Amino acid sequence: MSESTQVKHCIANIKYIQSTLSSLSNGSQTEDASQVFNDTMLLLDEVKSDLSFRIIEQTKGNKETGKTEEEK
Repeated sequence: MSESTQVKHCIANIKYIQSTLSSLSNGSQTEDASQVFNDTMLLLDEVKSDLSFRIIEQTKGNKETGKTEEEK
């Protein structure tokens, strides 16, 4: 499995985790707990952005070298 494919899987997993955190936040009985879940979702947004940037950088590198990830 290529690195970009693995990164895409990570992003999909993060989206799933964010969905779960959203459900937990909505069902939370206290404002403090809800805030923790929301803060964690925001942090995961940053992680997703970093991972997406990694995919873009990889794609650029592959276009410049003319090689696929498997050939590297």
